[in-house]
Amino acid sequence: MNRPVITHNNMEKIVLDIFNKCILDDSMQNSRHVLVQGLEHTFCLKQDVLEESRETIQEMLRQLPDFFRSEKGWSFNCLGNIKTGPWAGKHKHFEMLMVLAMGLGMMEYVSERSIWHTLPSGKPYIRITA
Repeated sequence: MNRPVITHNNMEKIVLDIFNKCILDDSMQNSRHVLVQGLEHTFCLKQDVLEESRETIQEMLRQLPDFFRSEKGWSFNCLGNIKTGPWAGKHKHFEMLMVLAMGLGMMEYVSERSIWHTLPSGKPYIRITA
């Protein structure tokens, strides 16, 4: 698959395209899927489409600041910045990238959901694991 060069100018569109292809709809209930707990909702993703996008998602994660790779991770609120500048202004886009990465085992929550309300803006800390 030809992968686009990821920049702050095109990352939001790429995330939206992959996310929309991965969402499982009711007509595909017997498909292989993976469940991912997002910030407020659980998402059901098509496993084969997610796997096809693995390299692109990995490349997007490489663009995130290195703080996300530390043991303590970094705030969800900081997911909107990559090495070349801000790529998205809406938390829903941050969450889409996070859910895709979690579906592939590339990202995880650092903090337990029960303490999120004590964190800045009530959002979790997350880390890149792959």
